[in-house]
Amino acid sequence: MATAAIALRETDGQVQVLLTGEWTLISLPTPIGELEKRLAECAAQSATWDISSVLRMDSVAAVLLWH
Repeated sequence: MATAAIALRETDGQVQVLLTGEWTLISLPTPIGELEKRLAECAAQSATWDISSVLRMDSVAAVLLWH
């Protein structure tokens, strides 16, 4: 099982948030606070989001990303 991961890439001044792995309740790190903080920091930037490398996502992860 590939755990959920976040990476940042910058190309020509444009920041891209790259999500990889399995974004499911069972694969999210616990406690989840650090992940929520990192996602909030990414969302505060003018970034594009690339979820093409996400292997699986459940409703818990979808709500987490939505917020």
